[in-house]
Amino acid sequence: MVRRRVRLRFRKEGDLRLIGHLDLVRAWERILRRAGVPLVMTEGCHRRPRISLPSALPMGEAGYDEVVEVDFDGDETIDAIRNTISASAPAGLTTTQVEELPPTAPSAEVSEFAYEFPLPDDRQAETAARVASLLAQSTLPVARSAKPTVDLRGLLVAAAVDGGVLRFRLSASRERSLRAKDILTALGLDDLREQGLFPIRTEVVLAR
Repeated sequence: MVRRRVRLRFRKEGDLRLIGHLDLVRAWERILRRAGVPLVMTEGCHRRPRISLPSALPMGEAGYDEVVEVDFDGDETIDAIRNTISASAPAGLTTTQVEELPPTAPSAEVSEFAYEFPLPDDRQAETAARVASLLAQSTLPVARSAKPTVDLRGLLVAAAVDGGVLRFRLSASRERSLRAKDILTALGLDDLREQGLFPIRTEVVLAR
């Protein structure tokens, strides 16, 4: 068999947004095994399937354009893989795109994220003013536990309140990234998260 690699785009929503990154990786392994996809394993004593998610989605957040890459050694068509995976996935996880990559292609690397966060009517004007103030700053260092300080303003590509929704885009790399939570905290919106509102990652842009 020839080793192959596919990149899948998928949605994670509903009750499934309440599972964390490691549980999502395990869920993908179960889905792929149930679908009969012959997975390629890593080398070494603790062999694991070669399943890679380039960007962890924090527990509690929904994602509409998430990415997972899988190495396998079958001869199935891409359509067959998509159909069997869709039939094996739990509610809340929907495959939207399957693309075969060259076997030697480098692993996916994220360059930008887009988010949405719903706002109550009485918080929209206030948040729009805070967004304008934030965008007017040239730098905004944010200290993070056990990690280097990050310039929040430098990674915030765009932000606006539109139609009752806060929309923002964040630049990302292997060395520097922010969470949606960091932007919500900077805009004084943590209380809304505690009331049950949650950010939705609507787009994951890949550098490669």
